[in-house]
Amino acid sequence: MFLFVFILSVKQLQYMCINQCLMFSSFSRMYDSFSVICLSQATLNDRSSIQKPHLFFLPDVPSIPFFPRDAHRHDIEVLEANYPIILAEFQAVYQRGIDPKIGWTSLGPKGQAVFPLYSAGVCVAGNCRSCPCTYRTLLSLRTFISSNSLGAAGFWLLGPGATLGGVYGPTNTRLRCHLGVQTPPQCELVVGGEPQCWSEGHCLLVDDSFLHTVSHNGQSTPPPTTRQSLSKQTQAVLRFQFPFSQSTRYNILWGVALSRL
Repeated sequence: MFLFVFILSVKQLQYMCINQCLMFSSFSRMYDSFSVICLSQATLNDRSSIQKPHLFFLPDVPSIPFFPRDAHRHDIEVLEANYPIILAEFQAVYQRGIDPKIGWTSLGPKGQAVFPLYSAGVCVAGNCRSCPCTYRTLLSLRTFISSNSLGAAGFWLLGPGATLGGVYGPTNTRLRCHLGVQTPPQCELVVGGEPQCWSEGHCLLVDDSFLHTVSHNGQSTPPPTTRQSLSKQTQAVLRFQFPFSQSTRYNILWGVALSRL
């Protein structure tokens, strides 16, 4: 079974320290990578190897691998409340097949693919038309990044048995929100050395400027087979006597009947 996650970019929050208590301010902060001056390479090299964004690093921004839900409570609650319709729209897209001609982007031989709704801050119009309610949900979020090249949103999948090596995101001025869509067992996200598992219908807030890995150690769904107690000769006779029909309905009924033998 594939792992499916809905991933989007959201803004990092401005923190304020009041009376030695860490409080969230009422506004969020996001810096376009083209409107600020990048730190020198020497400064980046001084960073711990566990957090090393490859495009832009902003000092004095809270740096933790996983952020609490309170950091984006409104948007998380909106996403989770709309999970059933997001799931339904994803299933409709997935059932059409994973094909570049209908909007999918394949990212390698490990069963990894993306159905993007936003890419580099630009709406992928055809895909958004396929998922209109999910698109409207994105537009209702307060902190979704849709105005610069760091903005992205889409459905991401990973096949069983695959592990994606340690990588760093581009900047610590954004977070990634992961909404579990279909999350089979033995799937894990490790960020900055901290492991977490996805949960269907629930969000994780991730600072992907930390070193992170993804693994899907589950097994592929086994193909349907005839009952093992039947001999090969009996199975051959059954296939000859009851060939599959061109009608999907009869194929389903035949498959159910055979499973009861």
